[in-house]
Amino acid sequence: MYSPTAGQVFDYPDSLNALVQLAREKLQRHDDARSFVRGLFGTTINLRPDPKTKQLVVELHGQTNPAHDHVVEHLCRELNETETLYPGTDLTLFFRPLRSSLFHAGQDV
Repeated sequence: MYSPTAGQVFDYPDSLNALVQLAREKLQRHDDARSFVRGLFGTTINLRPDPKTKQLVVELHGQTNPAHDHVVEHLCRELNETETLYPGTDLTLFFRPLRSSLFHAGQDV
């Protein structure tokens, strides 16, 4: 089974700096933003095309601590405002954070 990563959805070199700036808006230690975004690029995601709404839903999995979940929520809000089309499609990227606290023990995520 193929599990895409967040880095495969973004144009890594061009997106890195912009996402780092957004992450710095929410992280207490600004120096942590670059490593946080790089780590985020390596996490697996769920891709859910929705032809009815013409969206490609990108679900980002919960992070290891709640503060980082809040940063991911912020990034998703900001990215959704760009209304970016996924290259080669008519699908708009829609980013949705999945917080680990939303799932029960043993539930497949």
